[in-house]
Amino acid sequence: KCPSYPLDCPNECGVRGIKRAEVDQHRNECPLEPVECPFKEAGCQARLVRNELDSHMTANQQQHILTLMAAFREVKAELRASKTMQEVIATDVAIIQQSPEKQSSDLALASIKSHTVKNGVLWNTPYAV
Repeated sequence: KCPSYPLDCPNECGVRGIKRAEVDQHRNECPLEPVECPFKEAGCQARLVRNELDSHMTANQQQHILTLMAAFREVKAELRASKTMQEVIATDVAIIQQSPEKQSSDLALASIKSHTVKNGVLWNTPYAV
């Protein structure tokens, strides 16, 4: 296939005579190229053509902010849970790195209480024997 062969825009925007080798470049600028909303990762499911993007962004500012805030809350909760788990792991590693005598006394204390993470919150619960 000849890279210089002239083609019309595959999106039918009216541009004609695009070299075959330059069709992808044209699609990156074509006003009728299907695009996703930049807020897709935050939850917006809009699928539109490039020349509708500005009006979509203007018309949906409030919804985008609400969607972004919901995503932010989820990330914040996951981060809290991750930090809690890191604290539990750090405590366990510290016990493992101790001398055998100190380890056994700390393990005895650990048998009285154990750490449980539920919904990102560290709970101290009685150890079931």
